[in-house]
Amino acid sequence: MTNASVVTPQEFQARTTIAALWVSTMTSYIYADIIAFLAPGHLQGVLDGRMGAWTTTMPLLMGSAVLMSIPSVMISATLLVPSAVNRWLNIVVGSMHALIAVAQAVGAWRYRTYYYMYFGVIEFALTLLIVWYALRRLPAVPGEP
Repeated sequence: MTNASVVTPQEFQARTTIAALWVSTMTSYIYADIIAFLAPGHLQGVLDGRMGAWTTTMPLLMGSAVLMSIPSVMISATLLVPSAVNRWLNIVVGSMHALIAVAQAVGAWRYRTYYYMYFGVIEFALTLLIVWYALRRLPAVPGEP
């Protein structure tokens, strides 16, 4: 076993905290979409082939599937990916999803879907915490405390 593959207790704690934040982020995504189905007219829009302002197409559905699978993969990746990659992976993906949360909250304003704005703010905070923990708690060099 090399020194680079050893995970310190501090790094393990940071990894589990970040993984838990990804779980909370995913739960927020799921509940936002479930609650949306309760909004008057939303389900009819889905049945009519609409996703908000967009017409539902296979490329749009595939893009949505890829986009939403990334946070769920990050839960495991945070615990399993080597230290050298882990920090930057969480910084980049966390930042990307923080921007998506801002876009969601801003886009929701047009339709006055306050629940989406609310979840957008929560998702933004959670993804910023992921980035913060990755920057502050994950080692820049493997094996560092």
